[in-house]
Amino acid sequence: MYKNLALAVIVGLILSSSTNAFDNFHSQKAAVKKLNYDSLFSAATPIEKSSEGKKLISNCITAYGGEKHLKKLSSFKIQYYMEGLLTDEKIEVEKFFTRNRQYKIIRYQEPTVESRILNGNDSWFIGRDTSIFLYSGKYKAELFSYLTLSMPLGIKTEPFSEIRYGKRGDDALSYLYLKKNDSLMIVLGVNKKSNFIEYVEGVIYQDSTSFVFINKLDNYGIVEGFWFPNTVVNISMGLEVAKSIVTEIEINPTLKDNEFKPGSVLKSSKQSY
Repeated sequence: MYKNLALAVIVGLILSSSTNAFDNFHSQKAAVKKLNYDSLFSAATPIEKSSEGKKLISNCITAYGGEKHLKKLSSFKIQYYMEGLLTDEKIEVEKFFTRNRQYKIIRYQEPTVESRILNGNDSWFIGRDTSIFLYSGKYKAELFSYLTLSMPLGIKTEPFSEIRYGKRGDDALSYLYLKKNDSLMIVLGVNKKSNFIEYVEGVIYQDSTSFVFINKLDNYGIVEGFWFPNTVVNISMGLEVAKSIVTEIEINPTLKDNEFKPGSVLKSSKQSY
């Protein structure tokens, strides 16, 4: 039985390894143009020098329920399904989150089950018979996912090396650039009227290469006083590749520390779709 219809921000990429999927991917029209994030960051104004940027952060946090109220959101569990937009894939997913940088995602795609864990500065991939410690770029991808889920309160609670504010021409969104040293940048595209986050862009720097993840958020609704988007579209290489729809969300469930370690098993409430 569905408890609530809501959706937390999800990082995901659904692409089949088949030749047809590859051809379909490269024949699709790009959903967004390629951006030079380093130039955008350089052109943006440091938050301490921007009254507009400070006001945007304040308005955004207020729109989501206010800082005092958001701090009550210590954990949540989400069930959703992810549909591939370039393939016929449909994957059932459960996600668990706490504010202590603890995050776990379990994916059910018959006949396999796999999970990824973020716990502090460590991250793992776990398959049926495999447990792999994730290094560097893959760890940053999980960190990006976790930090995205914590927004907008994460602006205040997570230490960022630099925050900047900027605009992109006559774009309907204002942008906050949140940088963690030189390895990860998160960009929040905030609607100027609703003050909700409509785009979350993640730039992961790895050696001399950068990887970009984009999540398009829409259809916000309220769940126990907390606001969540009802749909998330994942964009990769300029193409819309997956769409996620939540079926259930539980606010502030009790999640123990040892549930975010390899070998742990979180009780599943997976249902068929």
